[in-house]
Amino acid sequence: MISNIGEMTPYENLMQMLQNSHSAFNGNPLQSGDSDSGSMNGNDNEQIIPLLKCKRTRKRALTSNNLTIDQRAKKARNEGTSGIGRNNKVIEKRQIKEGCSNTCRFKCASKITFEDRKKAFSTFWELADRTKQWLCIIEWTNVQKYEDYDSEDYKVMNKKAFKHTYALPSKNKNVKVCKKMFLDTLGISHQWVVTASKKWAESQSTGKINECAIGKHRNRTNQIPEQLKNLARDHITSFPVMESHNCLENTQRKYLENGLSIATMYRLFVEERRRALDICYIHEQMYRAIFVKEYNYGFLNPNEDRCDKCGAFLNKSASKKTKNEEDYKIHLKNDEES
Repeated sequence: MISNIGEMTPYENLMQMLQNSHSAFNGNPLQSGDSDSGSMNGNDNEQIIPLLKCKRTRKRALTSNNLTIDQRAKKARNEGTSGIGRNNKVIEKRQIKEGCSNTCRFKCASKITFEDRKKAFSTFWELADRTKQWLCIIEWTNVQKYEDYDSEDYKVMNKKAFKHTYALPSKNKNVKVCKKMFLDTLGISHQWVVTASKKWAESQSTGKINECAIGKHRNRTNQIPEQLKNLARDHITSFPVMESHNCLENTQRKYLENGLSIATMYRLFVEERRRALDICYIHEQMYRAIFVKEYNYGFLNPNEDRCDKCGAFLNKSASKKTKNEEDYKIHLKNDEES
């Protein structure tokens, strides 16, 4: 999309747009008229989505060091880095290509420097998210529908119905370039532009661009219904929780009473469902996954749950225990009141 908004640079404009990639989009990307006229989306009504704090759970989230093969491969593709996919398939690193020749009618080489191309390349691949990269392409391209083409089907993105114009940011403006210069600068194929245009066209009815579905197939015949998972969540939260006697002040972990375990809780869950004459319940593996991934609960162990004062008293001899028993009782009473 070839546009400048206010005094913002193309990079500031792009970053502002990407911060609100899930909000409603304004305007129609399939416009007729001059390719340099205006933008395909409006940024005036954007709202910045605040960053949400991650909820701490018993089991920590995966890091880049212990991702699966498919997750590492997808991460490498989104970041444009080299890697190894499934079946030892080599993922090549994305690089800036040669660009157009001196005979280009747009004279791209005289309008944009190699440093500008490197900056555009870095901006694009540092997004590391396919959906945001589609938005970046939409920001730097303009899709037009030929006036003599009658089809209104936005999904029909072919050469007869539409044409694309391209631009790259240089200093404080977007500079119109040819197709080869645009694709070679970002190190992508024309299919990226076609897909981004389709996603933008589909967003006109939904108000947002659908997230990338690569690796997220929906043909899950054995998927557990959310209603059954909610039954397990309700059962887990039905147990009373308490803070540890010797917990740190800033800890977020809660503790269940002594004698419980995940296996014991699951047996109680099954008995409860059977008493309700409901034979539909999840297996222990899913119950355990919900417990460790969604809740920051632990199990209280009296031998471990004691402060230094309690430990010192319990390690004393019988005669010294009798002598300091009153102080120990006062300590326990003060702890219960606090």
